[in-house]
Amino acid sequence: MKTLLLIASESVHLKLKRDRSGVHEINQSRGQYGEYHHLFPQLKADGERFFQYFRIDIETLPTFLERLNTA
Repeated sequence: MKTLLLIASESVHLKLKRDRSGVHEINQSRGQYGEYHHLFPQLKADGERFFQYFRIDIETLPTFLERLNTA
C-alpha cells in the first residue's frame, strides 16, 4: 500500500513540475495589487486556479469558514 501511495505521489509531483512553464497572469499582478483585494476575486472566478492556490474547492469554502466561526 505504501509503495502505491509513493508511486502516486511521485506521479503527481512530476506532473506538477512539468506544468510549471511560466507564471500565470493572476500571479503576475499579485505583487502590484496585493493578495486579497485583487487575487481572491480572480481566483473565485476560476475554480481550477482557486483549488490550486487554496487546495479547497470554491463550493467547500463557505462550509469550512462556517465551521471555523462556530468552533
